[in-house]
Amino acid sequence: MSFVRVHPEVLSALAEQRPVVGLESAVITHGLPQEPRPELLQKLGTPFAEKSDLSVNLALAEVMEETVRACGAVPATTAVIKGELVVGLSEAERLDLAHHPSPLKAAPHRLATMIATKASGGTTVGGALMLLQHGHPDLKVLATGGIGGVHRGWINRPDISADLTVLSRTPLMCVCAGAKVVLDAVATFEALETLGIPVLGCGCRSFPRFHAPGDGTLPIHSCSPQEAARIALAHWKIGSSGILITQSPPAPWALELETLETVTQQSVASVTASGPDATPALLSALDQASSGRALLANLALLRHNAILGSALATERLQLHHHDL
Repeated sequence: MSFVRVHPEVLSALAEQRPVVGLESAVITHGLPQEPRPELLQKLGTPFAEKSDLSVNLALAEVMEETVRACGAVPATTAVIKGELVVGLSEAERLDLAHHPSPLKAAPHRLATMIATKASGGTTVGGALMLLQHGHPDLKVLATGGIGGVHRGWINRPDISADLTVLSRTPLMCVCAGAKVVLDAVATFEALETLGIPVLGCGCRSFPRFHAPGDGTLPIHSCSPQEAARIALAHWKIGSSGILITQSPPAPWALELETLETVTQQSVASVTASGPDATPALLSALDQASSGRALLANLALLRHNAILGSALATERLQLHHHDL
């Protein structure tokens, strides 16, 4: 018996060799406000403005899927629904997940427990990668906001996200805007290298800092989506790790790195949460400290990454057909 349920639309797309983009859902259950913020969504313009009556997390969930479709691909949002690992949500499941009163954070170490206890929750990057890998071998692209990594202060208390470990052994392309800003970017970048995970930049030459572009201190290989897909296919012939595909947050929503670091330090100092609650609490504090600018950047970059993920999924299929 398989614990992974893949939506029929996703299976049809894979059978017909059409592009599919996987999406995580912890951003829906834990990473964004679960109440309406109409003035904020209207600032972002189309397509967010058309959903300004929805809670921010549900608006983002719908925008991500609609963006993937508008780019000619099929969205495959991952989640755990009543103990079932799911790749591709129905509209009702997406709505229930966005407004679940007590969802769990479906990280890799929790999946088995969630299956056994029939729990529901949103997948982290690591959890989403596992669901996609076990859901179907041709699911090769995940689009997210930022990956987990090495937390600040790791020398005193090692705190390293399972996203890195899972990415090191899962042959997918993971599209992001770098590591979440509350992390130690330099230590995370070094960990990616140690784990043998190639880091590429589409339209950027240095490791992005989530809400802000990189400052050039962490250089990466810059390439087009077609070149990134070609590199991924070459890598999978000699290795089995994932590929991290990064791009900077889109202007005009990106923050300046100096400003971002200032408000991040303020947020880190004000939060006492730890473990899986740390990142959501820090992102909430960051939103307040930046007067909403960080949240605007977060939403904008998530949609931006869905567009790039769709392009990569399309390019991978074209290169695969050419090789055949």
